[in-house]
Amino acid sequence: MPTACTTSSKLFFAAYEDIRSLGFLRIAAIGKATAAALKDLHLKVDLTPPKAVAESLLEALKEDQSLDNVRMLVITGNQNRDVLVRGLEQARAIVDTLQVYETVPSDLSRSEVAAKFREQGADVLVFASSSAVKSFGEQADHLKLSPSARIPVLCSLGPITSNTMRQAGIPVGLETTEPSLDSLIDALITHFE
Repeated sequence: MPTACTTSSKLFFAAYEDIRSLGFLRIAAIGKATAAALKDLHLKVDLTPPKAVAESLLEALKEDQSLDNVRMLVITGNQNRDVLVRGLEQARAIVDTLQVYETVPSDLSRSEVAAKFREQGADVLVFASSSAVKSFGEQADHLKLSPSARIPVLCSLGPITSNTMRQAGIPVGLETTEPSLDSLIDALITHFE
């Protein structure tokens, strides 16, 4: 099974013939996991913000150097928030975006996993992104729990996802301190101890 890095690199090289076609460049990663994936591709990450969110990356970039007329390529997906791109443009950077992945809706009406969830429930339901919250809301009819099902703790992977949950009327039972797998594990261990 291809990894996200493998898929992303194939999409990158579909758009660019050679990494050198980008010229001299510096690389910023939004979080530790992305930085590690880039390192696996033998690419040095020059900047990782303190928090793995677009707002923190934008502030770190602004603090690092003047962005006036700096050419930037933002690698993104089809449902990413535009906070980073808008902020870079407001700082007068020249921004191009390259969409390397796409979040597509699932049809849970015939899903065996969804049927099992409706019947049995779960201990925890983790929302890893705002797009996951939106998809959950769109599929809510196919995820209604039976009266005998275990009601899960609703967990959010970070404050931005929590905000989206609240806007959708979904109560946040547990929130990680940052949007990372390590933070999720810590939060779940603490909650269930």
